[in-house]
This record gives sequence, C-alpha cells and structure tokens, in this order.
Amino acid sequence: MGMFDTVILPEPIPCATCGEAIESFQTKHFEKLLQQLQVGDVVTEKFISGVLENHLFCDACYEAKRDERETQKVYLVIYHRILVGVYTDIEVAHQKFKAFDKLDLLDFYQNLYDRMQQWRRKYRNFHHIISKYKEYLAMSEAERQKDRASPFAKLHLSGIEDCLAKDIVEALACLLEKGEKGEGTFFL
Repeated sequence: MGMFDTVILPEPIPCATCGEAIESFQTKHFEKLLQQLQVGDVVTEKFISGVLENHLFCDACYEAKRDERETQKVYLVIYHRILVGVYTDIEVAHQKFKAFDKLDLLDFYQNLYDRMQQWRRKYRNFHHIISKYKEYLAMSEAERQKDRASPFAKLHLSGIEDCLAKDIVEALACLLEKGEKGEGTFFL
C-alpha cells in the first residue's frame, strides 16, 4: 500500500463513467505525507512550478467497473509551490499557469493567512473551553447545581457538559454543532 496526499477539489467533478460527484483524489506528486491539500495550500516539495497530470477515479466505480470505467485526468497547477488550481482541461491549466501573477499570489497569501487566523481562534476557543471545564469539574456539587439553575445556564459550561464527557472526536463534533446553533459562548 502506497502513501498518497489527498487533494480536495474546490468543486466536485462528475465521474465520466457514472456521474457520481468526485470531491477529492489522491496523488503521489508531492512528498507523500498523507496530508490534505486544497487550492491555496503550499505543497511540501522543495521547489515545484508547472502543470502536473493526475488520474481521477470515482470510488463508486473504481473496483466495480474496472474494465468499463473511463480514464479521467485532472491537471494540478502549481506556482512556486502553491496549488493554484485543479482543472479538467490541460489547455485551461496551462493558461491559468501562464496568467498567474504576483497579485494572485498576494490573494492566496491573504486567504492562507485568514485560514490560519481562523484555526488559531478555534484552538484558543477550544483551549478556553477545556480550561473552564476543568474549573467546572473542580466545583462542588452544590456549585454545579447553582450553575445549572442559573438563567444563563446555556452560557455556562453546564450546557456543554454532555459534549465533554465524550471522547475527543465526539466532543469536538458536539461542540461544533452547539456552536453553530448558538448554544453557548463557544463558537468553534
């Protein structure tokens, strides 16, 4: 079994055989670190620029229709280690590569910086929740009952006690769901 990196497509590409939406694909073009890449990410190769060809396979018909499936190709456009785009037409890919300029580079940098800031906020929020929950666990049962009875209970940690009692993956999913619903001060 080989190691691949996964490229997340900006927009799903329909499978040429069955029409199923393909949302990602694997590639061995980079350092094979089992990482997920999306447009705007910096690839880990020391220096790479150009258009790279990759085969695209649909999970639904990869094994089932091995003899019937059409070979689909996608073209990754890399500009100074930045994944600029993924295209199904090689001519379009070459045009995008040739047209890429420093202003586009600044846009990618700004988007990458914004994503980094978003992850930092999420980490700080999660760290804050865990710290507060630790304090909550140190409370006496009487203090916890008082906290639960408060009219602002949904804003306190008792509103997420059920989330944090789970394993870490389930806890994160629960916190994200509650944050999206606006149930508390924890917006991940």
